[in-house]
Order: sequence, then C-alpha cells, then structure tokens
Amino acid sequence: LLLETAALHAVASLSVLLAERLSREQVLVREVLDHMAEGVLAVDVQGRMIVANAQAQRCLGLAGVEEGRALASSLGPGVAAWLLPALAADVPLQMTQTVGTLPLAVQVSPLGTSAGRRGTVVLVTDLTRERQAAAAERRAERMEASARMALGIAHEIRNPLASIRGAAQELARAPDPR
Repeated sequence: LLLETAALHAVASLSVLLAERLSREQVLVREVLDHMAEGVLAVDVQGRMIVANAQAQRCLGLAGVEEGRALASSLGPGVAAWLLPALAADVPLQMTQTVGTLPLAVQVSPLGTSAGRRGTVVLVTDLTRERQAAAAERRAERMEASARMALGIAHEIRNPLASIRGAAQELARAPDPR
C-alpha cells in the first residue's frame, strides 16, 4: 500500500511537471507564431480554427475570433468565397487574392498523413511591401531613362550652339560690316 501511494505521488508530480512544460511550450509556440511576418491559420476537418496567429487574423479579418470556433461563421463574405473552397480541396493550392485593399499570396495545404486528413493549414503573405518596392523600382527606371534622354537632348543642342557661337565670335572680330 505504501509503495502504491508513493507511485501515485510520483505519477502526480510527473504529471504536474509535464503539464507545466507543455504550457511553457504552448506559450513559446504562440509567441513564435505571433511574431512571424506570414499569417498562419490551421483548421481541423470540421472547419474549426485550431490556430490563427496575429498576422492571419489581420489579413483575413479575423480579429477577436477565438480558436475552436467555426471558421465559416467568422469570415467575411468576400474571403469566404475563395477560402472555404480552397480549404475543402485535397491538394495544395497557391493563389493571389485581395482582401479589401490588401494584396495577399495564399498557400493552402492539407494536414495529415496517408492514413487520414487532420485538417488544413493556410499561409498568408502580405504583398503590399513587395508591390511598393516594385513600383519604386519602376519609378527609378523611368527617372533614369528620362535622365539619359535629357543628356542626349542637351548634347544635341550643344553641338549646333557651339557652331553658332563660333560664327558669332568670328563676325564680332571681322571689320567688315556685312
């Protein structure tokens, strides 16, 4: 009886340690997910949210939605129209979508093994900075082309002006009034 009691205490102590460690690991995973630049959304096979980090909530308009809730009821109609069919697909998908004014790159992948599907994970990347950088690069290229054209025009104007200036100097030195 004493041995069984000691074993039960040992099991209880180990359970407490494991629960604390699991809690710390969950907090760490949550912090890592929330600091990612990409949005991560995981949905189980019943369509309930397992994980939705801060970036996914911002990009997909899920702010304030708790995990474990049905995703379909949390999505706006514009997002639901393309995301719900993608979640139902059994193959990985990549697409570009716009939510409001936010351009997004979306990757949808089924979770699970060959034994069975466990859900779907969605990675969402905000393309705003990439598009702004591309626009800035196009502006810089246009400015560079304008500068090259201006240099060419200046060269073409300078050559005849030099000839005219030389002729005017010759005329100014000549005593003949003609």
